[in-house]
Amino acid sequence: MIAKVALPVPKISPFDYEVPEGMEVGVGHRVLVPLGKRALWGIVVALREEPEHRGPLQPILRDEGPVIPAEKIELLEEIAGRYFVSLGLCLERTIPRRARPRARRLSLGVPLHVAQGLLEGLSRKAPAQARVLKVAMAGPLEERELRARASVSASTISSLVKKGLLRPESLPFSFPLREPRPDIRLTREQERALEEIAAAPAGEVFLLFGPPGAGKTEVYLRAARRVLSQGGGALLLEPEVSLLPQLWARARA
Repeated sequence: MIAKVALPVPKISPFDYEVPEGMEVGVGHRVLVPLGKRALWGIVVALREEPEHRGPLQPILRDEGPVIPAEKIELLEEIAGRYFVSLGLCLERTIPRRARPRARRLSLGVPLHVAQGLLEGLSRKAPAQARVLKVAMAGPLEERELRARASVSASTISSLVKKGLLRPESLPFSFPLREPRPDIRLTREQERALEEIAAAPAGEVFLLFGPPGAGKTEVYLRAARRVLSQGGGALLLEPEVSLLPQLWARARA
C-alpha cells in the first residue's frame, strides 16, 4: 500500500511513502516520514495500490492516528490551490497544535478469550495491568476513565498498549462548549448585506465593513446557515484564536 503524504514544505504535490506491513494508516492520519536527512510530520491525503514516484520508496516511520476527517481533505485542497500554497502547509495551519494530542479510547487488542486466559498470569506478575485488562474486557473506554476505574497510572496503560493487549483509538477533537442560540434581530443594513451575499454567484468575494460589535459575525453565520440548508458547505476562519471556542459554540447553537 502506498500513502500520499502532504508535508509542510513548498512542494505542491504530496509525496509517496510505503506503508509498512501491519501499520493501519488511513486518510487524515498524521504520520512521521523521512525527507532527506530529516524526519517531518505530515498528513496522509490518499492511499494507492501503485506509486506515482519511480524508484524505491521510503517507509512511514510512525502513525499517530487521525487528526482531521478524511472528507475535509478535498476542501483544503481547494483552499491551498486558491491561495497558492502547498496542501501540506495548508494542513499544518489548519490543525491546531493543541488539538494534536487528543483523548484516546482504548479497547482490547486481543480476542476476549485470549484476554481471559492472560488474567491469571498478570494477576501474579503485574496486578495493576490485570486490573486494567479486566475493566477493558467490559468494553471500550476513554483512557482517563479506564485509568480511574482501574486506579492505575499512565505508564501501566502504555505497557499494555506496547504489549498489544490494548488498542488505542484517537477521539475527534471538540470544544466542550455550547451556547443557546441568541435571539438577534438583524438591522436593515445587516439584512441587505445578507441578501446580497445569498444572491451572489459562486466564487463571489465579500468584505463587510464595521467597527467591533457591529454584527459582522452574525451576518457571516447566517450566510453560512443558508448555504448549509441548501446542501452546501461553509468554512469559518477565526483570526483570534482566543475567540475560537466562542465561535465554535455559536456555530453549533
